[in-house]
Amino acid sequence: MFSLLNRLSIRSRMWAIVALFIGAIVCGSVLDVLTLRDRLWQEKELKTRHLVESAYSLLERYHRLQQLG
Repeated sequence: MFSLLNRLSIRSRMWAIVALFIGAIVCGSVLDVLTLRDRLWQEKELKTRHLVESAYSLLERYHRLQQLG
């Protein structure tokens, strides 16, 4: 592998380093976006679950009050 790098000109080596750097930034950004999407989805799911549980407990309370008169 090093013999391949030795055969490349300095300009080609620099472009290879730049390409690797940009590729690493793109891969890191994609991973960050996917992680953020999952985290936001989980938070939205939890918030929805809490709203449903609150509404259900409120309905249970009024149902109980109605049964008691």
